Amino acid sequence: APTGLAAFGVQAASVSLSWSEATVPSNCTVTSYIVYRDGTEIGTTTGTGFTATGLTAETAYAFAVAAVDPAGTSAASAAISVTTSSADDVVTSSGGFAPYIDMSLTASQNLLAIQRASGIKTFTLAFILSSGGGCNAAWGGIGSIDNDTTANGTSM
Repeated sequence: APTGLAAFGVQAASVSLSWSEATVPSNCTVTSYIVYRDGTEIGTTTGTGFTATGLTAETAYAFAVAAVDPAGTSAASAAISVTTSSADDVVTSSGGFAPYIDMSLTASQNLLAIQRASGIKTFTLAFILSSGGGCNAAWGGIGSIDNDTTANGTSM
């Protein structure tokens, strides 16, 4: 079964999901993934990301994913619960914006899975100067930029 199922980009009517590739025997290849919402199949994809649409604002949903290979369909991943945002939380803009992930504050993120699911082409990595005085650049304001691991364990 796929692992690491996570949600991002939660909106009032949609949510993007990403997961890690399923581990299969060396003579086998995953051909697709089935995405489930509340136990019902809602779509398939060949990648490790999917955007569920047509959701209702302020509603909790359970999502899970199963891998399909020539031998059949795997057991579903552990389900995650996602509550869509309020319709009032949706921000619209005529200009561009730059979404970001603070890698030091949130749980470990899989940037490659996010890229695959969202279509983002590049990420810009930035650092914060530590509060200890001086100009010591550090990921998330701690550690060192010589060490590519952030406080939450994500490696850059």
